[in-house]
Amino acid sequence: MGTCYAHLDLEERQKLARWREAKLPMKEIALRLGRAPSTLYREMRRNRFVDDE
Repeated sequence: MGTCYAHLDLEERQKLARWREAKLPMKEIALRLGRAPSTLYREMRRNRFVDDE
């Protein structure tokens, strides 16, 4: 069976966005949120916005 991952909630996503804008290292953000860095990278990849124009 596969592993079950818990997605970030809205508050965690907002914190992630603010801290990335503030240039905090991903490891520091992961420690603050109590999440694995890979979870945060996965979340960012899943929810990124790409403007094709």
